[in-house]
Amino acid sequence: MSGAAWLLRTLHRVGTLDEQPTGWVVRNAITEDPANVATLMGALREIGATTQTDEFAHRVATEATLNNLSRITQLMGVLHTHGVTAQFDELARRAVAETDLENAADVTQLVEALHRAGMVEQLGACYVRLATVVASNDLSRIAQLVDALHAAGATKPVDELARRAASGVPLDDVFRVARLVDALRAAGATEQVSELARRADAEAPLETASGVARLVAALHTAGAIVQTSKLEQRSAAAGWFHYSLQVMADPGRYRFGREPDEDAADPWSWDDLA
Repeated sequence: MSGAAWLLRTLHRVGTLDEQPTGWVVRNAITEDPANVATLMGALREIGATTQTDEFAHRVATEATLNNLSRITQLMGVLHTHGVTAQFDELARRAVAETDLENAADVTQLVEALHRAGMVEQLGACYVRLATVVASNDLSRIAQLVDALHAAGATKPVDELARRAASGVPLDDVFRVARLVDALRAAGATEQVSELARRADAEAPLETASGVARLVAALHTAGAIVQTSKLEQRSAAAGWFHYSLQVMADPGRYRFGREPDEDAADPWSWDDLA
């Protein structure tokens, strides 16, 4: 397509350009590559082919395949740069409604592009789709999206994701639960951290020592002191007391051991065992 742009510029410069070659280029140029699309649209603008620019932008908006969100977002950027608003709106609508929102970095690029363009309606639709991510119950994916959207300053979808995740996702993998706690804490979702912590101390399976230690550490770092204490008690009862000691906020209180009722043992000496 860069060759086509060169040809249009050359014919225009020597004064032999008419609608026939311009129309042929617009009808046949590939619409998938952002860099080439930008080059051709720049050439069309340069030679004053406003109508053909709009026609080509329409092709980009309606024909570009939606199998790569990052590429689609770049195409949206090209359309926005060239001021073809209607075509940008159409591609944005298709991107939000039809593309795969699996990759956190790609989703962030899309949200940022919509923000820059002031696409309130499409942002709302995007947030609705993002909220359905929670239905997948993939805690790692949810945490990645929370991280990426928070970094992009997209407060509304972060709040919605955090609310749904904290109250609804199954907590069957303590490592992923801990990862989600970390993401929500970093995003400032204090209420959702508290909700997730309450659920974690009651529901999270305590099957491995390393998992227990990771979750206790995440809750403690998040400031969920009550829930951390309850989880420490659960982990001790489950046989992971030694490991939970490593991340307890105040392991010194168990210096003399732990009573069957889960309280710290009273001080004793070896003489007491004589």
